[in-house]
Amino acid sequence: MRLRSWNVLVVVVVLSLALNLMFFMNKSKNQATQVFEKTILVEQMENLKLELEEHKLEQLRHDKKEKDLSSQVAKQQQLLQQEKEKTRSLVLDHEKKLGEERKKLTLLQEKDHESIQQRQQEFALKEQLHKEETDRLKKQEEEFLKQKEKENAQQADDDLINNNNNN
Repeated sequence: MRLRSWNVLVVVVVLSLALNLMFFMNKSKNQATQVFEKTILVEQMENLKLELEEHKLEQLRHDKKEKDLSSQVAKQQQLLQQEKEKTRSLVLDHEKKLGEERKKLTLLQEKDHESIQQRQQEFALKEQLHKEETDRLKKQEEEFLKQKEKENAQQADDDLINNNNNN
């Protein structure tokens, strides 16, 4: 029996050692698993930090691009506004010049009209003077012809009287 109790004792000790070994191995395994899991978690945290940093950098790049685009749009709008003002100024200048040219043309037309009226009046006056001169010359011619007729008649009478006196 003693042998048996020794056997039982050995079995109990072996079982106890086996259980302790299993518990220790399980504990070690759990610790190793926990260490491994912690390592994985640490790596994941580092990866997340890197991703966050990359996202921040990407956001900064995006913000910078947006700011650059905003400034480019502002510059384009400013240039467009300047072009509009320049065009408006050119149109106003052109309209002003066109108005001046219209005024000049109107004045020239008025002057031409006045000049034409003046020439027509001068022509009418010259025509009237020419007619009066023609009428005067016709009257002079008629008077001259009447005078010549009278003189010729007088000469004929004088010749007739002289011929009668001579005969």
